[in-house]
Amino acid sequence: MPRDADNEAHWHAIAQRYECEPGPINLENGYFGRMSRAVQAQYLEHISFINRSNAVHVRQRFEQGENNELRRQLAGLIDVDPESVAFTRNATEALQSLIRNYNRLQPGDQVLISDLEYDTVKGAMRWLAATRGVEVIEVAHTHPASFDSLVHTYHDAFAQYPRLKLMALTHVTHRTGLVMPVAAIAKAARERAIDVILDGAHALGQVEFNLAELGIQFAGFNLHKWIGAPLTLGFLYIAPERLADIDPDMGEFHYPTTDVRARTSYSTP
Repeated sequence: MPRDADNEAHWHAIAQRYECEPGPINLENGYFGRMSRAVQAQYLEHISFINRSNAVHVRQRFEQGENNELRRQLAGLIDVDPESVAFTRNATEALQSLIRNYNRLQPGDQVLISDLEYDTVKGAMRWLAATRGVEVIEVAHTHPASFDSLVHTYHDAFAQYPRLKLMALTHVTHRTGLVMPVAAIAKAARERAIDVILDGAHALGQVEFNLAELGIQFAGFNLHKWIGAPLTLGFLYIAPERLADIDPDMGEFHYPTTDVRARTSYSTP
């Protein structure tokens, strides 16, 4: 049993960090997670400060300095290079940017999704069919699933569709909480030169992982689900050696093409 799992005093202390609303007990962190009292208090304090200081602070101190420190801390959270992450408003925005700006597809190529993907991710992959002339392949997993059945589904798809170049893969599915065997699937995809875009929205804060060990080079994450950050916060990850395979978002020019932050839309930070 995990440490502290049956320690009522431990969980009572955790519960005291959160305010309770009378009525139904909300267990749906899958939508977004509540901020703790401490996070909420600091968040409101920062909102008040930014409202007072406005552009003097945001343009001069935050955008040029504090923002870089936050990126460094964020990168440390998943043990990657700070130059490989960029903030977004949520995981959906991150994944859409990665899919939209992936530049290695040619008409006639194939892209892969499964029944476990988030609907917006499915929509973005289908959008590629309309705009890039690629074919979308959809697979359905056998449920209840096992490690072997999940991996075999992808092995079969890779063998059946030799023009596959890109696939979406959910780490922890929002539909059932199933944890996918990402490393095994990514290894099989890599052997066939198929790139994987990982949906890590529900993985961060729930399961321990290392992107390098998983063999993942493109991913999108949420910070306002299981991490409990304020709405709305997410980020994308691009392995530095693969940055050129994702175009700047809609010609974004505020950052050089060698900066991962060019892969997201620029706006008030």
